[in-house]
Amino acid sequence: MSRAETVIVRLVVGVSMIVLPTVALWWATAAIGMTFAPSLGDDVIKAATAVGFGIGILLLITRLRSWVGRFYTANITYMLLLYFAWSALVTTSLMGLPLGNLVTGTAAGFYVGRRHHHARQTRDVLRARARLIGFATAAVTGIWAVWIGILALREKIVAEVLQAALGMRPAALAGWPGIAMVLAASVLLCLIQYWCTLAAARLAHRQDGPAAAPHE
Repeated sequence: MSRAETVIVRLVVGVSMIVLPTVALWWATAAIGMTFAPSLGDDVIKAATAVGFGIGILLLITRLRSWVGRFYTANITYMLLLYFAWSALVTTSLMGLPLGNLVTGTAAGFYVGRRHHHARQTRDVLRARARLIGFATAAVTGIWAVWIGILALREKIVAEVLQAALGMRPAALAGWPGIAMVLAASVLLCLIQYWCTLAAARLAHRQDGPAAAPHE
């Protein structure tokens, strides 16, 4: 990897090491408090969040170098889990706006392109793998879009905006017409996500010159 790419990879891995354990323990504790243990206080949630942050710092100190070195050879299942985790994080952080998922899906495509570039795989191999990842990111984006879109139809301000723009009654938006609009918008987002993922993979694969012949 070039120096610039190494810095970017270190940043991605390092931020993931700290942010994901912190958020995971925060969400898990909060979910337990809301569903199974209503008496669970904020102090417990804060303590769990601090533990997650501590775990992240420990991983950063002990594993950063080795994980950066294996970034492009890691088990693809682990990298997909990393993508799913960031997808959930940006979706909730941006209150369901699809921009975050489009970014994470595009980043996944860029990763696939760089992974195959460093593995010296041909463009034909990349094309097949990028399509699979494109379908995966499009599916994730579509699922989030449908779920958030249907929930948004219940919000008064969303109904008012759509009523002003389309002249539809709020009661109609809550029924099949509203669901049909959400599904149509979600399909469009899926197509955009698929194209962005593939475009990012091809762009990343072409960088630093054409790929050499694949390994035997």
